[in-house]
Amino acid sequence: MNEIKEFFFTANITTILKWVITILVSGFIAHFGRMLAEHLINRSKRNKINHEENSGAGENKSPAPAPLTAPESNGKLEKKMMKAGLKKEKKKK
Repeated sequence: MNEIKEFFFTANITTILKWVITILVSGFIAHFGRMLAEHLINRSKRNKINHEENSGAGENKSPAPAPLTAPESNGKLEKKMMKAGLKKEKKKK
């Protein structure tokens, strides 16, 4: 029992506290360092995109092609419209 009291009331407590504080401070610095790094990376990406848009780098690119529609899709749409109309007529009767 006496050994436990000696352990906690000697210089060991200060050593333990120093280690705990050191670990907490290093975690704090690491967390905000990571956040700062992510912020700087995102900012550089935004600046790069804005710089490309403003410099006219996109002028040589061809416009995006229009979405292709299958010729059958118009027929299918008309068929669905006719079915919907027939259902409405049946409900009215």
